[in-house]
Amino acid sequence: MRASTAAEASRVPQGADGRIPRWVSALVVVLSAVAVYANTASYGAAWDDTRFVFASGAHEGVRVVPELFRRPMVRDVPPQRSAYRPLTTASYALDWTLSRGRPAFFHKVNIALHALASLLVWGLMLRLGASTLAAGAGGLIFAVHPVHVEAVANIAGRSELLASVWVLIAALVYLSRAAHRVRVPLLTACYALALLSKEHAVVLPALLVALETLRATPAPSDWRRSGIRRIARALAAQWPVWVGLVAVTVAYFAVRLAVLGTLTTADVAPFIGGLPPPARVSTAIANWTIVARLFLLPLDLVVDYGPAVVMPAGPSSLRFWAGLGVGGAALSLAVWGWRASLPLIPSGIVWIAIALFPTSNLLVPIAQWLAERFLYLPSVGFAMAAGVGIVHVTTGLGRRECRMAVAGVALWMLFLAQRTWDRNRTWADSESVIATLITEHPESFRAQWYLGRLRFQQGRLEEAFAALDSASTLQPNAIELPLERAEWLLRLGRYSEAEALLGTLPFGRHAQREAYLVRALAAQGRHAAADSLLTLARAAFPENATLRALSDSLGVGGAGAAPGDSAIGPRR
Repeated sequence: MRASTAAEASRVPQGADGRIPRWVSALVVVLSAVAVYANTASYGAAWDDTRFVFASGAHEGVRVVPELFRRPMVRDVPPQRSAYRPLTTASYALDWTLSRGRPAFFHKVNIALHALASLLVWGLMLRLGASTLAAGAGGLIFAVHPVHVEAVANIAGRSELLASVWVLIAALVYLSRAAHRVRVPLLTACYALALLSKEHAVVLPALLVALETLRATPAPSDWRRSGIRRIARALAAQWPVWVGLVAVTVAYFAVRLAVLGTLTTADVAPFIGGLPPPARVSTAIANWTIVARLFLLPLDLVVDYGPAVVMPAGPSSLRFWAGLGVGGAALSLAVWGWRASLPLIPSGIVWIAIALFPTSNLLVPIAQWLAERFLYLPSVGFAMAAGVGIVHVTTGLGRRECRMAVAGVALWMLFLAQRTWDRNRTWADSESVIATLITEHPESFRAQWYLGRLRFQQGRLEEAFAALDSASTLQPNAIELPLERAEWLLRLGRYSEAEALLGTLPFGRHAQREAYLVRALAAQGRHAAADSLLTLARAAFPENATLRALSDSLGVGGAGAAPGDSAIGPRR
């Protein structure tokens, strides 16, 4: 692979390259990434951490790492609704062994991975021809942007960090001067590691094709003569790379199918999967307005973008047309960047589109309309385009206007850093997450759900059940809400009511349903039925710790839900 030529490099504004040593630029990026997340270094476990970290097998330490590559990540749902991210789980297991399970150590590893990712963004921009100043600006934006808080401050966001790091390393390897015999093995290894960290890394081949296409694209004045032929030759010259990446993709999905029994996922949110495809697609397009707002002015950050924070938007809705407007504006900006000889601007916009696609709900419905952690890898493209755009605009102004523009950019970056620092506190523990959601978005179904849980703990039962009813109205098909109701009924000693409710739910969809029903039967003295059901449940969920503990305690007592049990379903 040839490196960027001098002509291509000259198409990107070099800014004040000579006045800023590269090591200074890199150091500022890394230190900023560490500084804005320093307050998370002492945090505990929160939100999804219990399920995706401490109940994923990681607590057994490095001795079980080989086994982690042969089983799903989540143990209390059928494999089709789980995830296959063995490298992420293995990293948790290593952390557990090194720290004896102290959450603070996990957080420090997340901070280090984010600092590495920020440095890799800086390096990628340099490799694509950006000036030191532009690369520093882009790396700094990536380092301090608050849209990354959910991925970095929550331990369970590790999968986003690992996958993005391997994708960025792969992109740098692809753009290097090394021969095919060196690059192809390195690329395929990075791709495999990225996929084993999180399945969204499947976009890497498309990202590399886009980078090669944009790099080979001639200037507008030369396009008619040699455009398509030049791009075709450049892509064809990399055929060993494409063969290697296709082989890894096929191997990964074969293993995924063997472990999970599905190529995609059966963990689809009822409020998404229940929509007709046209309505799902129109809502996905409408959500582009949220993505644009989160990148440009992330004032309102949300823990959960489910009902009623995000509601369906048909073709006649204003949100849908606003989303189309965002798409059109992004396309226009990409064309302008190409015509202005600023290739990192179209490169960044195309990167956003490709990296966002697996979680967009445009093709495959998933468990969320949107999540801020999903924007970690796409934001690489935003940092690229914004960093180059800022330098281009400021260097083209007069002295007075340039000072004003630089001051405005500095204030925006300070706002991003301060917003990140403040938002980190939301993820200090589960109580902080829940309190923030209830305070900022009480209309969401999860806010109503957790408000009901708080009222139940306070003994305000009528208000608790009313809040749970409100959540169920917004999410009528979610199994987690009737499971929550069943847990409350068990704690109140209303075992027959719990049994009747659980009997309406299907067997094998969630391990907690079987655990609660076993407890309800045992509490009513129907031990034979409880034992029979537990045997079937253990066969359906052989790795589930709750059922394993219940099996040990059955006959000794323990009917009713154990303290700390939760029916919170996986969001990832």
